[in-house]
Amino acid sequence: MNTQYLLRPIEQKNFQNFDLIYEGIKKKGLYLLEYNDSYLKDAFITQLAEQYINNGSNAMFLQEEMVRYSLRDIFLCRTLFKQNPHNFPSFSQMTKDSIALLKPPFAQQFNTLEQNMSIVSVESKYSSGFLEPMFKAIDENSRMKIVIIDSHTDYFLKTNLYPQLTRTAFKEDLTILFTSKNSSEESLNRNKPIYSFYLHSNYPDLYSQSDSKELTYDFELDISTPSNNRLKSYFTLFPSSGYCMEG
Repeated sequence: MNTQYLLRPIEQKNFQNFDLIYEGIKKKGLYLLEYNDSYLKDAFITQLAEQYINNGSNAMFLQEEMVRYSLRDIFLCRTLFKQNPHNFPSFSQMTKDSIALLKPPFAQQFNTLEQNMSIVSVESKYSSGFLEPMFKAIDENSRMKIVIIDSHTDYFLKTNLYPQLTRTAFKEDLTILFTSKNSSEESLNRNKPIYSFYLHSNYPDLYSQSDSKELTYDFELDISTPSNNRLKSYFTLFPSSGYCMEG
């Protein structure tokens, strides 16, 4: 958890627009998102990427490890939820045929999301495993505006990716979001001038709750700016749909 804040916090009860939850989300630069629960993190980052896609940009996900579920399924389940929040297959009920449940306007929405996102599994433990597919995608697609790198803070520090990713973000007008399980003793934002976010979660496994449509959880997003200002936002997650309710 991020604890080094020198100035008084600014607190807001909710955020009215998911892509404006912090200063400069649309600005180029490098950002860190720390978390405890992977499912909460994946629901959050896919909804954030969805905002970019809806605004005409492309999004890229670089995953170091495979998870128990697909990011594509989160997009699909969230679309089904938005189509009918009272009658939709919960995330645990998703199948390859679930897309047939989408009505034409929502089917088009999902097709747009699917066509404008790129999900790459990174097998290499070297920095080139992250950088090469990212540079290739940027060179081939000028609409790529957000890259989400799913790894660990310790790895990020040891490989010294910060300078190169920062140069790339500013040169290519990119938002690069680096996600990390909050297990490092050395927090990245204590060492670098970077925006950092922390998703608070005291739940052991939110994915295990994705079969129940009756459950919702309230969460806090803690934001630290390079000048150590602090902003706290609150949102509600529906685990069954991977949907973070705005405002």
